Amino acid sequence: MICPSGDPNGFQRLARLAPAAACVMLMVFGGTAFAQENEDCLMCHEDPDLVGERAGQEFSVFVDPAAFAASVHSGFACIDCHTELDGVELPHDEELEPVDCAMCHDDIAEELELGPHGSWADDPMTPAAKCTVCHGAHNVMPPSDPDSPVNASHSMELCGRCHARELRRVGESPHSRMGANGPAASCVSCHSGHAMTPPHGETEEVAICGTCHEQQAVEHRRSLHGRAAAAGDPLAPSCVTCHEHHAILPHTNPASPTANMNIPLLCGRCHREGTAV
Repeated sequence: MICPSGDPNGFQRLARLAPAAACVMLMVFGGTAFAQENEDCLMCHEDPDLVGERAGQEFSVFVDPAAFAASVHSGFACIDCHTELDGVELPHDEELEPVDCAMCHDDIAEELELGPHGSWADDPMTPAAKCTVCHGAHNVMPPSDPDSPVNASHSMELCGRCHARELRRVGESPHSRMGANGPAASCVSCHSGHAMTPPHGETEEVAICGTCHEQQAVEHRRSLHGRAAAAGDPLAPSCVTCHEHHAILPHTNPASPTANMNIPLLCGRCHREGTAV
C-alpha cells in the first residue's frame, strides 16, 4: 500500500510516530484530561522510544501493555503506584516522585532491611530500586511462574549478575546439575526469603541441607558431632565445616576436602594435639 505522500514506507513511519503524535495532541487539545485510567497513560507510555530524565540522565519510560497485563499488578491502576498523578492534568510533569513498593509491601521491606541487600541500592530517589532489580518494574510475575526472573529455576542466573564468584564456585558443584525443573539446588534453596540470610550454625544448616539430604541429616544427628551440637557444644561442626558451602565437591573429587586422601587434613583442623577435641 502506498502512502498518500507517495512514499511506500510512509504508513510504517506514521505508525511509529502515532504514540508520539497522540501525546502532542494531548498536550495541545487535552487540557481537561486527567491521569485516571491506564489507557490515558498508555497513550504516551506504550511508545518504546519514550524517555524521561532524572538528575540529568535519560531513561526509558516505556510500558509494555501486554507485559503489564500479564503481571501480578494487572488489576491495579497506574495511579495506585504513581499516587501523585491521581487527578493530575495531562501531560504531567516529567520529574515525578519515585514509586515506593513499601506502600503495600511494608512487611517485605522490613524483612529486606534485615538482610545483606537492605542497604544495597538504598537511594532515596529510587526506593523501589532494590525491588525492581530482581522483580522488574511493570512486568512483575509471581515466583511460581516459570518465566519469572525470581523463579527458583532462574535464581542462579539472577543472583549471578552480582555474585559472579559464588556462581562460578557453585557451577563446579553437584548442585549445579540441571534437571527438568532447573538446577539440583538453586540459590533460593539455601538463601530463602527477602532477608536472604544464609543458614548459620549446625541446627540451621542440617535443617536446610536435610531438605534434600535426608539420610545424611539423620546420620549426622546420631553421630558424635550431631549429639555434641544438640548438647550446645560450640565446637561441634556443621555441614559447611566439612563440605564448605558454594564450592561443594563430591568425595570422589580429589580436590574435595572429604576425599579419602584429604580426610586427615580435614579432621586435623579440629582434632590435633593440644586442642579441646
